Amino acid sequence: MRVIMAMVLLFGISGCSVMPVFGEDDGYLMHVVLIWLKEPGNPDHRQQLIQSSRVLGEIPGVRDLRVGEVVEGDRDVVRDDYDVGIVLRFANAEALASYLAHPLHVNTVKTRFLPIIERYEVMDFQGR
Repeated sequence: MRVIMAMVLLFGISGCSVMPVFGEDDGYLMHVVLIWLKEPGNPDHRQQLIQSSRVLGEIPGVRDLRVGEVVEGDRDVVRDDYDVGIVLRFANAEALASYLAHPLHVNTVKTRFLPIIERYEVMDFQGR
């Protein structure tokens, strides 16, 4: 019986994913962008934004980049009227400023984003 319990515990633990843990001194800055398309729901335009966004993760200073389509739901507290969301993590405001001025970012926004988006909203917050 103990062997079975040990195996269940071992397999249960090994199947768990572990989230990164930040120490008390590991501050970071999150840059969140929500995008609305000129043609809401257009699957080709959504994919264009997602693929173009992934390239931005190569810019120095980007610690993490996540991008994806909206998840529609029925909870009033969840915003689901946009098309694509992008979340980037930086060490600090200086790294974000460098990213925003980087030619790859400027060119991607100008040539790949702006022609197909209606509007966008940006939220930055300092994590602790």
